[in-house]
Amino acid sequence: MRAAFLAIDMGKGFKGVYNLYRRELHLLTPGLDTRSREGIVINSLKDPMLDRLLGSQAEQLRKDVALLDGAVAPLIIWNI
Repeated sequence: MRAAFLAIDMGKGFKGVYNLYRRELHLLTPGLDTRSREGIVINSLKDPMLDRLLGSQAEQLRKDVALLDGAVAPLIIWNI
């Protein structure tokens, strides 16, 4: 089984979550309700927008996603 989301940092540094299945980045704006906001679609983790949005945390996200993609097979749900 594989995680569906990766948190971008934690505690006071928490910036949002990356949806591994949809490849969407959902950023948190402190003090605002962001639950209904659309995610920022990142089609590739090589997209320079990721670096602009996350700064140095972008590289850690790339490493974490690569680790999960390489180590764990995606969950396949069969409709029977």
